[in-house]
Amino acid sequence: MSLRLNMKKEPYWIELGYGVAHKVRPLSTAMTGSIRAKADRLSEAMLETDEAERLAGLVDVEGLSEKEVLAGLSEMYMAILLAQAATVEWRGWLDEAGAPVPLSGDAVAAAMRQPFMARLFLAQYMAPYGEVIAEGNGLAPSPNGITAAAPNIAAAAAN
Repeated sequence: MSLRLNMKKEPYWIELGYGVAHKVRPLSTAMTGSIRAKADRLSEAMLETDEAERLAGLVDVEGLSEKEVLAGLSEMYMAILLAQAATVEWRGWLDEAGAPVPLSGDAVAAAMRQPFMARLFLAQYMAPYGEVIAEGNGLAPSPNGITAAAPNIAAAAAN
């Protein structure tokens, strides 16, 4: 199996549903690695303050370990930081009066604090890269059926 080195080089639109879309820069290893490290650092710092529970909305949740709270905070920061770094244009975000919200770091952070939108953004933004690996980057998938691509051994068994 081989992979092609023909990933997107220019910003492109991802549709998040609900009339919301972000025009994003292509993803890179350095971008995701740096942002993951910063998200982890911010999460650990936040865990040491009373802000962690408020930010994570965990005030009334019992039985969560420190590790679980840290994972939630890290996911939130990953979505915020990645969306802030990647988004060059957006549409569909409205304020309380129904007017379009201009793109800004604070507005992106507010958008990514909405759990379903953060997950949609991360899934849509990273999907093309996962699909490249899952699909073999241009290799045709096997025909449907678990034995469709397997050799026919029935004739040999009949003899």
